[in-house]
Amino acid sequence: MISAGLAVDVVFMDVSMPVMDGIDATQLLRRMEQVLLPNNRQRKKRIFVFALTALTNQETVQACFQAGVDASYFCAKPITRQRLAVALDAAAPKLPPKSYPMKKNT
Repeated sequence: MISAGLAVDVVFMDVSMPVMDGIDATQLLRRMEQVLLPNNRQRKKRIFVFALTALTNQETVQACFQAGVDASYFCAKPITRQRLAVALDAAAPKLPPKSYPMKKNT
């Protein structure tokens, strides 16, 4: 669960999850942002939500966007490393500056 003290920049949301699907979960996330971060005082930008789904029909895509998935971040399954990198690169300029150093694999 998100709390006012937790900094989350990106969420990869599976649209077809059991119990609560990704569309309902994204709607809940957006409502929580409004309640926990009123007037966006503690975050300059909202959490980026990437939709991950094998359901690429127009109805599903539209439902994702209406729920609050960021329009540029709809990823059809199966997702590849290259597609994931492209999606993250697209979001990177809009994310807050990193507060920790990235570790490189050796």
